[in-house]
Amino acid sequence: KAFRNLAKFDPSIGEFRSWLFKIASNVSISELNRQKRVRLRSSHEIQVEEEARRTVNDPYEAQSTASLVQTVIQDMPAQERQVLILSFYHDLTYQEIADILGVPLGTIKSRMRKAMSRARRELQRLTEGEFK
Repeated sequence: KAFRNLAKFDPSIGEFRSWLFKIASNVSISELNRQKRVRLRSSHEIQVEEEARRTVNDPYEAQSTASLVQTVIQDMPAQERQVLILSFYHDLTYQEIADILGVPLGTIKSRMRKAMSRARRELQRLTEGEFK
């Protein structure tokens, strides 16, 4: 889609990277809305698993942690999930995310705060169930 619309890119409006991420984001949202809740093993799931393996010595515990994190991320509202993925898995700044999504910086900060609070609360709820 980006290649087909390359002629429409206007460098005076913003950076190419932001333009490209905006296209990717819009296409992703459209696809998710179309498929609704089809679970796909995506690159961010793999990254979550790899990160869990690096930080946890027990392979069973690493897999369990990765699964829990993935479950929490999948169950988040799309806007919260979006900012988490763009920030943590693509190493984008809040300003870059705001540019890509076309929303104010304060909105991105608010969404990230809500997403982190939701993730913390859900992970705590899920892990408490394992130890009772």
